[in-house]
Amino acid sequence: MISVQKISKFIEKSVFTKKKPHISCDTELLGFLSLASFQSASESAVLFICPSSSDAEQIYNEAMSWKQLLKLDIAVHLLPELESKKKQFLPEFEGERARILDLTSSPGIFISSIRATLQPTAPPDSFRNSELRLKKGNSDWPPQKLAKFLTELDYDNEIEVHLPGEFSWRGGILDVFCPVYDDPLRIEYWDDEIDNMRFFSTENQRSLSETEDYRIIPRGEVKLTRTDDYYCFIDYFSSQSLNIFLCNQMDIAEHLDAFDKDYIKRYEEICDGRYNLKITGDLHEHVDAAAPASFFSLDALYQAARPEIDDGMERLQNRFFGDSVKRWMADGYDVLITAGSESKLSRCEDILKELDCPIPQMMIADIGYGLIIPDAQVVVISETEVFGKKRLNKRHKKHTYHSDYMAGSGHELIAGEYAVHAAHGICKFKGIRLESFNHQLQELMILEFRDDLELQVPLSQAYLINRYVGSSKKLPQLSKVGGKNWKGAIEKAEFAIKDLAAELLRMQALRKTCETEATTGEDSMMQSFADAFPYNETSDQQTAIDEVLADLAISRPMDRLLCGDVGFGKTEVAMRAAFQTVLSGKQVAILVPTTILCQQHLISFQERFKEFPVIIESMSRFRSRKEQNQTLKNMEEGKVDIVIGTHRLISDDIKFSNLGLLIIDEEQRFGVMHKEKLKQMRVNVDVLSMSATPVPRTLYLSMAGLRDLSTIATAPLERLPVQTIISQYDEELIREAIMRELQRDGQTFFLHNRVQTIHKVAETLRKLIPEARFDVGHGQMDERELEAVMLRFLEGKTDVLISTTIIESGLDIQNANTIIIDRADRFGLADLYQLRGRVGRYHRQAYAYMLIPSYGALIRSARDRLSAIRKYTQLGSGFKLAMRDLEIRGTGNILGKEQSGHISAIGFDLYCQLLKEAVSRLSGDERPVRVDVSMIIDFLCLGDIDDDSQVSACIPVSFISEEKTRVEMYKKLSTTKTDKELKAFKEELIDRFGKLPEQIENLLNYHRLKYYASRANVHSIKNRDKRILLEGKSGILKVGGQVPELTSKTAKNKFLELIKIVKDLKR
Repeated sequence: MISVQKISKFIEKSVFTKKKPHISCDTELLGFLSLASFQSASESAVLFICPSSSDAEQIYNEAMSWKQLLKLDIAVHLLPELESKKKQFLPEFEGERARILDLTSSPGIFISSIRATLQPTAPPDSFRNSELRLKKGNSDWPPQKLAKFLTELDYDNEIEVHLPGEFSWRGGILDVFCPVYDDPLRIEYWDDEIDNMRFFSTENQRSLSETEDYRIIPRGEVKLTRTDDYYCFIDYFSSQSLNIFLCNQMDIAEHLDAFDKDYIKRYEEICDGRYNLKITGDLHEHVDAAAPASFFSLDALYQAARPEIDDGMERLQNRFFGDSVKRWMADGYDVLITAGSESKLSRCEDILKELDCPIPQMMIADIGYGLIIPDAQVVVISETEVFGKKRLNKRHKKHTYHSDYMAGSGHELIAGEYAVHAAHGICKFKGIRLESFNHQLQELMILEFRDDLELQVPLSQAYLINRYVGSSKKLPQLSKVGGKNWKGAIEKAEFAIKDLAAELLRMQALRKTCETEATTGEDSMMQSFADAFPYNETSDQQTAIDEVLADLAISRPMDRLLCGDVGFGKTEVAMRAAFQTVLSGKQVAILVPTTILCQQHLISFQERFKEFPVIIESMSRFRSRKEQNQTLKNMEEGKVDIVIGTHRLISDDIKFSNLGLLIIDEEQRFGVMHKEKLKQMRVNVDVLSMSATPVPRTLYLSMAGLRDLSTIATAPLERLPVQTIISQYDEELIREAIMRELQRDGQTFFLHNRVQTIHKVAETLRKLIPEARFDVGHGQMDERELEAVMLRFLEGKTDVLISTTIIESGLDIQNANTIIIDRADRFGLADLYQLRGRVGRYHRQAYAYMLIPSYGALIRSARDRLSAIRKYTQLGSGFKLAMRDLEIRGTGNILGKEQSGHISAIGFDLYCQLLKEAVSRLSGDERPVRVDVSMIIDFLCLGDIDDDSQVSACIPVSFISEEKTRVEMYKKLSTTKTDKELKAFKEELIDRFGKLPEQIENLLNYHRLKYYASRANVHSIKNRDKRILLEGKSGILKVGGQVPELTSKTAKNKFLELIKIVKDLKR
């Protein structure tokens, strides 16, 4: 690594020859390299203070990239600001700040904004004295004592642990998530002794790896009273070990103007010489002439030296790149080429080979810009210089968020809610009770039917019961047990479902018989387009790209649904498909539901394709009639490659020269007539549909195998969940939210959905926050005026955009990270989800404020919607929200008017189950039918009892206390069909909840017995004293020519003997 060594030595020799170095921070790179060399030489803590959090984030991003490139053994940390919501601090930031505070006793580089630096903290001694160390085998901290201590440290006691600062205590298991670590810890006790400690995943609650010791620090640092002295981050260092550097002191002073007097006073104390404070300025003015430093950004050099060329002339750029590398290497420079991925590094090598250029040293490193040091004869080239577009560095983040699009139905059984029993109909789920059933005491699911009739259902049959979702908001009528209506409803639904399945399969077969010309393109051009993507693809995103391109490469029309949460990268998948289609000489139509989304896509596509010879136009009301007519003519003549438009694109007068690909964004937002037109179009062209909140029809049909499905379930590395705050209208809260965005150079959406009063609201806000620049936008404005408003906001010339729901889909403004929704109770759940998705598309923490009148005055459906949007805040929760939205508003006509009545009659989940079975039968893909075995055994109790004469088989309340979780686990157990699945279920129970009590071991054996009986075609097991009656299709089975008898004395041994007898039966 000669280049790396030369860079480090040169910085140390040329810049840090004096005790009080002067550092120029005109670029993130120069600032970090200087700090890194100083820190290495002094082995001290370095605090680098920036004017704003965005400045700190940029420097941190570049620092992490160059740290990796130079393989520097230096700790680099970013101190976040304590973002508050109505004077409450958010747990993610509290935890991260606590983690950074814990690291201040060690050398390293700490990067922070002035606001984050000066925010009040707990006294350092108090913070450090609260640390606790746990070791395996220790008995000083039994679970009850540890739970009390964690509560004192402000940890939250939750049912399951997902975030730093949470813990959960379940008998002999205690889970805790300390901010110091990347993953939470599961502590398993033997009496009061710590028997085992292991880290586990927040995604599935399963164990990862064991550890021998564990540190616990406070969840946050702000627990102050009025009598506390004022402490801030700087107080956590000693004056001897801390060196402070200020980046752009004048900008820091401007940011301090918005602070309280206490902050200003504290800042003055710091500048009063209390610490080793270093004021930085411009490097070229302050470096001693005897040791000149010549640093240049490669980007600036290229801009100065590169001749004027047209966009897209990549070979000329490559020639310049190759000539430069040849010249530098001939002059004896050490040249290092970096790229963010192996594929891009290979592309750089291919370019050099094509130009007959020697291959220099190459490394994978995701840096923003390169660097030339003439005096050291070192050149570092980033992919920015090769491909002409700055790569967007990504902030390191500890936690990865996943979507759960395919996780079950998303409908949880909740006591008091409507449910559906597959055999008896619509009912109310009342909860779980321990009662006698079939001469056995066992836990039962209590269902209420018509005429106040209660039906008791064993938890072993939990798979028969689902939450009810109809086709409208109207509450269903309870079914009558034993009545003919339910049986009739099922028969009618099955008949209609059979017809629907046949029609769907006919359409699928028709598409399969149609042939299209395979869509392929020049590999090098496609590679160049992929190289220009300014991010690294997530694994899910790359898989989706590969699946779509593979579909395009065959001669059968593609019909693929792409599901991914808001901001997960669906648009890039569509762009790759569009580029491949254009390369093959075909046209692409992109259909969007709104004019604003059309304009946003136009800007995004033109920016992404600007280096390539692709002509992109739009068809929306932002275009004049003359412009639209010209576009129509160009489309018909093949002079337009990609056209983006609203439903105008599927008008009868639209003609394409050679349409190859139709991309439909947010398909569920188009009306029935539009969908019929789309149905005709999609028979013989490739179709890619995209959705963030998929309507269940598309999702369930995809699962049934009728459409190809791709999911992007992994959030981009830097993404954080949007914090959702529901509050009554509060001007103080509104001002706080908007001012916080202003202080971090951000922008805000304020949504008010009444055109008649929107300008009055704007006046109120202008008076409330005179520091901000406001604009108003709504659908009744003149097209040109609205376009100008949107462009001003896109260009950052407006701080707050006050608008109606025209912003609901598609606006992708990275700098806008707060949305305030006035009268949120008037919006549907899917609308709220889409609106919240307008923010949080970058690595800053984003906020969604839902303003409502008095909460108690809201109607039930509005309360349910707001409760759901607040509950499902994790990234990737779009599917759960779509399911909850169904429960609140019904399914509507998602399967057509004829089918909606059947959905109301039997419930959505059961309807989808029957549809899936019908498709399987008609496709010849019959699946095995579950065989339920009836068991009446007098020495077995399916409940928690203390009686030696009976075996107790259940999940006791003492093991899983929360009823919802117990029902979930019973339901999961009831769906197991094999011994292997039972073993996997047992492993999950042990991992999540600890050592299994005897009751659960017995319950697992009970299900194992049912599995063995089903395998031997036994459908009933009864006992009469010692005799065991095993009934099959041909009557009572005999073993060795006679009815088997039990010889054991105790209930437990009888049970084990019975299992062996049934297991040994011939299959």
